[in-house]
Amino acid sequence: MKIAITGHTRGIGNAIYKYFETEHQVIGFSRYNNYNISQDADRKRILEESNDCDIFVNNAFNDYDNSQTLMLKEIFNLWHSQKDKLIINISSRWTKDKNNYCLNKKDQDLFYEQNIFSYPKIINLKPGLINTERVLTQQGKKQETKTLIEILDFILKTKNTYAITSITFGF
Repeated sequence: MKIAITGHTRGIGNAIYKYFETEHQVIGFSRYNNYNISQDADRKRILEESNDCDIFVNNAFNDYDNSQTLMLKEIFNLWHSQKDKLIINISSRWTKDKNNYCLNKKDQDLFYEQNIFSYPKIINLKPGLINTERVLTQQGKKQETKTLIEILDFILKTKNTYAITSITFGF
């Protein structure tokens, strides 16, 4: 299986990258290797290089724009109607505030909900606080990335048994 992941060098993305790389061919896209999802040209390159992948993990988030939402829509449109493709979208439990983060995550959730019965399938993961650099200063109980990986592993191992399309978890 061939898997593409955005934001693969730190935090949740790095944990997912390491999870997949032991058994699959994985390509990572991040600023570290000159792929910035905020740049139209870089998103286009990501799409071109991900077209033959089986799974796309939409993880990278930029605090200043809606590029993760754009990436979700663009990969969905590229793979439109392909039943053998899967998008794993990393959303969030935290969508109630009016800040850019919450508004963008809410937009992703809405896009997922509008396409729940379409192909490619989207699995929308909505974690609470995960103990990463991104949330070091946030107050609240945090889960380790291992929890997200365990949930992802369960979803993928049972995808032909259960029709799991979204999971919200965390404290």
